[in-house]
Amino acid sequence: MKRSILFTQALLVSLTTLLSHFLIAQSASSPAVIHYTGTTPYFLYYQDDFLDQRDTSFNLSDKTKSKHTIVLPLDKPVLIRFSGNDDQLPVLIKPNDTLTIEPLQGRIIGGMGQELNFYPFLEKQQVSMAIPDFWSIDWTPKLKFDLLIDEFKRLRDRRLAIADSLRDVAQLSAKFHQQAATEIQSAYIQALLLPFVKPHTNGFTVNDLPTWYLDTLSRYKSFFTHDDLLTGSSLAYRYCLNSYVHYLSFQSKQPNNQEGYYKTARQQLTGKHRDFALFSIVKLYLRETGASIEKSSLLNQYSEDIQDKAYVKNLEATIASKERERNELVTTAKLVNQQLETATGEKITWKQILAANKANVVYLDMWASWCVPCRQEMPNSIRLSNQLKGKSVKFVYISIDSDRSKWLAALKALKMPIAAAQHYRLDPDSKLAESLTKGTIPAYIVISKNNRIYATDGPRPSEERTKTLLVDLTR
Repeated sequence: MKRSILFTQALLVSLTTLLSHFLIAQSASSPAVIHYTGTTPYFLYYQDDFLDQRDTSFNLSDKTKSKHTIVLPLDKPVLIRFSGNDDQLPVLIKPNDTLTIEPLQGRIIGGMGQELNFYPFLEKQQVSMAIPDFWSIDWTPKLKFDLLIDEFKRLRDRRLAIADSLRDVAQLSAKFHQQAATEIQSAYIQALLLPFVKPHTNGFTVNDLPTWYLDTLSRYKSFFTHDDLLTGSSLAYRYCLNSYVHYLSFQSKQPNNQEGYYKTARQQLTGKHRDFALFSIVKLYLRETGASIEKSSLLNQYSEDIQDKAYVKNLEATIASKERERNELVTTAKLVNQQLETATGEKITWKQILAANKANVVYLDMWASWCVPCRQEMPNSIRLSNQLKGKSVKFVYISIDSDRSKWLAALKALKMPIAAAQHYRLDPDSKLAESLTKGTIPAYIVISKNNRIYATDGPRPSEERTKTLLVDLTR
C-alpha cells in the first residue's frame, strides 16, 4: 500500500532504515542537531550523494522530555524531508546547524531561520515543493499543452517571486537564493519532462507531443551546469537531469530503456554531470531489477566510463549486496523452510515451491485482500498470464492475509484462475514475508530458471515491459 501512496517511483524509491548512519558521529566532523517538541510520530529522510534513502524517526518513548533529538552527521549541506502531522516539509540543513521543529507553531527555529523555513513557507502558500509537480495529471493525446505549460509557468513564477521578495529584504543569503531559484526552475523543467518519465495508461505516448513542445525542451540543455547540486543538497535538480536524459534519448532515437539512456548520457553529457547521470542510470537499474551482471551490457561498462571512483565503488557494493540478497532468498534455511498454505488447505514450504518451478520463469505477486493497488493489478495479471500461455512462465501469488477466509473470498471476487496459477498464503509476520515484500505491497519478484532471483523489485503486470522481460528470460 505504501508504495502506491509515496512517490517513489522515478525517483520515486523504498526507504531503508539505516539509523546507524545517523548515530556514528565520527563519520563526519560537523553534525547537525535536530530537536523535536511534538508528541506525535515524526520522522526525517533524505537522499544521499549516492541516491540511497536514509531515514529515522524521533524516539518519543520518554514522555518526560520536552524535546526529542537526532544527531545527524554531515560534511556538506543536505536536503532533508520532515514528515508527520500531515506535513511533507523539505529543509536544507548544513553542518553544525542546531534547529528545533515546533509542529504546533508550524515552524523551524535555529540557525538561519528564514532559510530553514523557506520551503515550509512555500507549503503554507500552497506552492509546495514537497512532491513532484503535476505528477497526478492525466496525459492524453487531446491535452491542451499550451494551457498546461502556462500553469507550469504560473507555479514557477509564484515560487520565484516569493524567493525574490525574501532576498530583497535580506532574509535569504545570495547563495541560498541562487540554489532555491535553481531548484524552482528544475521543478518547472521536470513538469515539462513528465511525459518522458511517467507511465501512461490512456494511449498517450511522447509521439503525441507537438513539435513546439519538444523544441521548448531542447532549449534547456544549457541549464545543467550546476556541479554543486549533484549531491544530497538537491533533489529536484538531480531528478530533473535524469529525466532530461530520457528526453535526449528520445530525440536521439535510442531505445526507451536503461541501456538507451546510458548510451545517450555517455554521448551527450560531459564532466560531473555525465558521471552522475551514468551512475544514477546504473543504480536505478540495479534497484528496479536486481539484474545479474550477465544480463546487461551497461553493468560491464560503468567502471570504465565513470571517472568518479566513489560512484564506481558504490555500484560495486550495490551489486555485491544484490547478489547476497538474491542468494539468501533461495538458500537461507529459515526462509526456504518457511511453510505456506495452499488454497485447498495443505502445507507447503518455500523450498518446495521453488523446486516445483525450477524449470520455469516465475512471476511472483505478493499481495493481500485488503490492498487496493494489489487488487487493481489482478485483471492485468490475469490478462498477462493468458498472453503467456504456452511459454515456460509460471504465475505464483502469495497473499500475506492473516485471515484465510478473507483471502479465499478475494480470490473468488477477483475471479482468479486457481487451476492456471499457484496461490499460497504466508504468515505476514514471518521472515520470508519480510524478505519478499520489504514492507510494501504489491511487490513483484521475477525468478529466472534454476531459481535465480532476477528482480526483487520487478515491474507490475500493467507495465508493457513486463511481458517482454518474462519472454526474454525464457530463452
